[in-house]
Amino acid sequence: MATDDLVVPEAAGAQYRETMPSFAQERFWFLDGLVPGNAAHTLQQSYTIVGPLDVTALADALTAVVRRHDVLRSRYVPAEDEVRVQVDAPRPVDLPVLDLSTEP
Repeated sequence: MATDDLVVPEAAGAQYRETMPSFAQERFWFLDGLVPGNAAHTLQQSYTIVGPLDVTALADALTAVVRRHDVLRSRYVPAEDEVRVQVDAPRPVDLPVLDLSTEP
């Protein structure tokens, strides 16, 4: 069965659409149930930006990435003995800026 066959039609005015998880997503949901909050499969990175930053261009680029990749807008919701994936509708990324240039 193709993944597209599992998509639940979006309700009128809904802010998300609901789908079935992939097998990999289902495995991670199961593992999180065994050890809630375990960060073993979480990746993080930080970057130092030197020079001027075009905040609007960065926010636009992040918005485009989030719009393109459903998984970045997904929530996993328990339903009976399974999990469902709710994919939020695309919206602009809010990029708060804290200017620390005057700090030592």
